[in-house]
Amino acid sequence: SSPLNLSVSTVPGSPNQLSASWSPPIPKNFIITVYCNTSASQAYPEQVIGPNVATVRSVVNGTTLTATFNTGLNPYTKFDCYVTANTSVGEGFSSQVATGRTAESYPSSPLNLSVSTVPGSPNQLSASWSPP
Repeated sequence: SSPLNLSVSTVPGSPNQLSASWSPPIPKNFIITVYCNTSASQAYPEQVIGPNVATVRSVVNGTTLTATFNTGLNPYTKFDCYVTANTSVGEGFSSQVATGRTAESYPSSPLNLSVSTVPGSPNQLSASWSPP
């Protein structure tokens, strides 16, 4: 059977991580592999998690499994994920696809800050910068 009840969520305070949880399939002698990649509608370049980024072995009966990905993911990026169970015979059916988004992050500092006087205006300054 396939892993069930997959959910993907942010890791609070960690804009470069995702957490995935699921119920294990039957039988219990397997290796779990989690696959995630950026959603097709995402404006950023594709970023793939897996295969073999998160593997889980030796599951206790009835336990919900959780894996946290710490792979330098882009902040505030939407990912579509699914889970498969593998045995020595091969890969089983995949779970349903679950979508999650990494947390937002503080922006970096503006670049190329320049401040100058405004000609003919002794009480004004002009500032320009490049976005972060």
